[in-house]
Amino acid sequence: MKPEHLASLEREKNFRINHLNNYPEEKLGQEIGDNAEGTSNLRFEIGDYTFNNGNRVNNNFETAFHNMQSGISIDNTSKVTLQNVAIEQSIVDRNYFVFCTCLEYDEKVKREFGGSTLVIEDFPKFLYEINNEMLSQGIQPFSFGKCKYVSKRENVFTEFDRDFVLDTPFLIKELRYSYQKEFRVLWRNKNNDEILEPTWVKCSKALKYCTFEY
Repeated sequence: MKPEHLASLEREKNFRINHLNNYPEEKLGQEIGDNAEGTSNLRFEIGDYTFNNGNRVNNNFETAFHNMQSGISIDNTSKVTLQNVAIEQSIVDRNYFVFCTCLEYDEKVKREFGGSTLVIEDFPKFLYEINNEMLSQGIQPFSFGKCKYVSKRENVFTEFDRDFVLDTPFLIKELRYSYQKEFRVLWRNKNNDEILEPTWVKCSKALKYCTFEY
């Protein structure tokens, strides 16, 4: 972050926790901003497959087809054949507060994000304290993990596949961001209300596990 923001954090003990709807490239630039945060595309490409109730050729495929897409409904029917069909569905899943970190200290990232760094020395203890404060605001932990860097935000499945695993939209980034080695923690409102603004978390206990690099 910028040195003045790090100094403010060190002085005020107040974290600004952003949300995934709030990373416009027009304002933040292409290294920090990302208009596609929390989005992906699901695509079924079917060459020739017959849905035959009670006699599935590829059970995993049919289960995934019924569960994952909403464009075509084929239930309790027999001898329905799809040929040379492509079905696409856009997925938007970004109603989360997010705390973004880098897994490695990197001078290039440090320069691009403002010139100074909060180094978290004990992440589990740091996160425990942040979670407690978030919960007091009615905001609950949801997920965490390393970002997966992909050439395209899209999962493509065919009738020949056996494994059907969707990339998590809020944990994928385009390859151009891969040097950042990002790790994220996400929260959502307990009532799942839409998040419209960042939240502030005053937490001096979390900063006991950090050092400040200006």
